[in-house]
Amino acid sequence: MLFDRIKNIIKASTGEFFEGRTYTDKEFEDIDAEYERLFGQDNPTQKGQQGASHQTYQNPYLDPKEVEFYQVLNLPHNSSFEQIRQAYKNLIKVYHPDKWIHKTPQEQKQAAQKAQQINLAYSYFKKKMNA
Repeated sequence: MLFDRIKNIIKASTGEFFEGRTYTDKEFEDIDAEYERLFGQDNPTQKGQQGASHQTYQNPYLDPKEVEFYQVLNLPHNSSFEQIRQAYKNLIKVYHPDKWIHKTPQEQKQAAQKAQQINLAYSYFKKKMNA
């Protein structure tokens, strides 16, 4: 038992422990499914940042989904929950579908998808940080 704990500490310090899914809780399964639906094949973190509009620092201890969620909210990876909440409020004011009623249907669809991504990112951090 003690050996397993030491082995996990060593793996965590080398990043091996964090390859793949970081969180295995049942409560994150809905976020995983929604993430796949929203980001799908066009996810730049799955392609090794090919096609990404900007280069970001890849922290080996962060889940790729978490990196994507920080990018959606335009925040650095060490942001507090208060900063995440404030970014969520500001972005949802801009991308809320009701604000895009007078735009073209394509722009409405893009805004709705962006609003869904923002909501998903916020719900992920809310569950993760128990807020």
